[in-house]
Amino acid sequence: MANEALENSGGRVVSFNMAYKSRILSPPNLISAIRVIMIPFIYWCMKRSSDHLALLLIGLALVSDAADGYFARRFRWQSDWGLIIDPLADKLLTGSLSVFLVMFREFPVWMATLIIGRDVAIVVVGIFLFFKPMRLVVPSNKTGKLTTAVTSIALLNYLLGMQNYGLWLLWITLCLIVCSSIHYAWNFYMLVKHNPGIIQGKEGKAAVPPGSALQQRTGSGT
Repeated sequence: MANEALENSGGRVVSFNMAYKSRILSPPNLISAIRVIMIPFIYWCMKRSSDHLALLLIGLALVSDAADGYFARRFRWQSDWGLIIDPLADKLLTGSLSVFLVMFREFPVWMATLIIGRDVAIVVVGIFLFFKPMRLVVPSNKTGKLTTAVTSIALLNYLLGMQNYGLWLLWITLCLIVCSSIHYAWNFYMLVKHNPGIIQGKEGKAAVPPGSALQQRTGSGT
């Protein structure tokens, strides 16, 4: 059924038609939205070469990323909306920062293209699954979170002008982007393989196959 979670021993896909559908304005989601609001201010700081202020804003954004998840778990403010808003805010922030660094810090265009391309692909697949009859929301997995963390470190490295380890960070980031992209693609392939109705637009019970790495989440704000 459309309202059922898709479970396996290693994780599950969350159906959007579950208990917390209306909690779009929960505190964790509002905290996630703050990261998006910060983006034009970070641009303004970098354009004016106010690196310390830009770094402060980015630091606050990183703190907000940890805070929304903590509050969601601590006070049980989880929502399926959080599974959309939080990673979307992260991708907007990371993608925007990579563009700003290309404009103002000579960040490699090819790396910015890879970062943005991967995020756009994930968002497109997420939107595709969301608007299907079963309205699925696929949470971020550990590989994706690690890739985001290392990518953020590489971007901060360019912002601070610390290029001693810049090339190594770029290569590590490149490897993680490739690995996480393959990971997401495999999960999507396995999901579609075991439930062709997703592609055909038919509603029905879906089964996530054993071995799928879809992460276990129950509507977290992170």
